[in-house]
Amino acid sequence: MTSPVFTPPGLLAGPLEFARIREAALQPGLIRDLAVFVRRLADHELDEPVVTRQMEGFRLLHVSRAVLRRVINCGLAFQLHGDVRHARRAVLDLRAAASFTDWNPSHFLDVAEMCCAFALGLDWLHEALTAAERLELEDAVIRLGLEPGLAD
Repeated sequence: MTSPVFTPPGLLAGPLEFARIREAALQPGLIRDLAVFVRRLADHELDEPVVTRQMEGFRLLHVSRAVLRRVINCGLAFQLHGDVRHARRAVLDLRAAASFTDWNPSHFLDVAEMCCAFALGLDWLHEALTAAERLELEDAVIRLGLEPGLAD
């Protein structure tokens, strides 16, 4: 008797859910239409400039939301279609944000949304990340997200 393989649940969706979605997307209908739409969104993200730490007034929220949007669009497209270009595009923004001096802890929603982007990115893009990239992104969450939160 073989032991079952443990599959981590994942954030929002894990390997089993993504496999079910990929299978459903092979059939005509809403799921396939949504999978095609997600791929188009991710394809559009490929041509966007990499994020920079550009404040709007006292907020960085537009940057945090851009990273989150790209991780969701490109990460979901990567999981559904397997196109590594989408994964690598999301990683570009995550690495750029990891190099910021801070994620604007004076307006903690900016930090929270960036942390969400990093959590999803680390989960959904896991197999496309090198070990060094995983450590870099994990370090950024600790240094720029958790530590400022704990300090307050």
